[in-house]
Amino acid sequence: MKNRFLAFILLNAFLVASCTKNTENPNPDMGCTDPLAENYKSTAKEDDCGCTYKMNSSVSKTVPANITTKVLIEQLTGTWCGWCVDGTLTMNNLIAANPNKIVGAVVHDGDPMENTTLLNSFTSAFTVDGYPSGMVNRKASASSGDIVMDRSEWASNVTTALGKSVNMGLGIDASISNNVLSVLLHVANRTAVTEKYSVVAYLLEDGLVYSQKNFYSNLQGASSHPFYSQPNPIANYVHNKVVRKMITDFTGLPLPTAAKDANKVYRRLFTTNLGNYNLSKLRVVAFVVKDGKEVVNAQELVLTTSTGSKNFD
Repeated sequence: MKNRFLAFILLNAFLVASCTKNTENPNPDMGCTDPLAENYKSTAKEDDCGCTYKMNSSVSKTVPANITTKVLIEQLTGTWCGWCVDGTLTMNNLIAANPNKIVGAVVHDGDPMENTTLLNSFTSAFTVDGYPSGMVNRKASASSGDIVMDRSEWASNVTTALGKSVNMGLGIDASISNNVLSVLLHVANRTAVTEKYSVVAYLLEDGLVYSQKNFYSNLQGASSHPFYSQPNPIANYVHNKVVRKMITDFTGLPLPTAAKDANKVYRRLFTTNLGNYNLSKLRVVAFVVKDGKEVVNAQELVLTTSTGSKNFD
């Protein structure tokens, strides 16, 4: 009896030890693949959504019960384009009419605010026929079928996009130290998905003053237009939401397989030098793209101090 009892104890000890060993030894190919993370695993071939960072974060570590649908408008413009003041006016009016639901990003062409790398990526990926024009979630317009569409189509396409529920949301943390911006992106996923997704991030700057052409100045039949009484050109026109830099590349960072499971939060840290940008006038815009085409959801953090955070909403 004594020998049987001893054998029972030894067997259970072996089983417990074996279970503990298996729990602490997950798939060796999985782990944190971000070199900027505290727990970076150099041998990992696939991210497990478990990266941890020293950076302080106010973004929730859990997936919210409800995620707000937000629409991205990417406007194409230039200081040489006299009709483009109306493009900016149209975008700003849509943002004002839909607070916290529309994210605007302005891409310049042929002026001092142009980001040539970004512009070339845009013109390679999309057909741009004229200015001002823009994209609403990078989806084809219901009326014209154009992805880069005329400003007269933005409102109806924004309404359609806002009417759709979404299951992915974004949070953003940002801090500035020694003229380097650190951005921690968070992607929350509520339901399991199989498609390809990537997260893209821009750095925007407000308050840039450059002369702007204005074809509405004393234009016959346009006396009710807000820019009718403005000169041509407008010498001290203030440009806001200007895309200055890509934080990710144009195609974005692909979400790993683990991030496609239900109730997962994926995090990734990026750093970029700020050069001569006005540190009190910056915005970070992030968005998730599905299958390299349509924008699923977007988020914006207005950074007026050296740190800031935007939680899932």
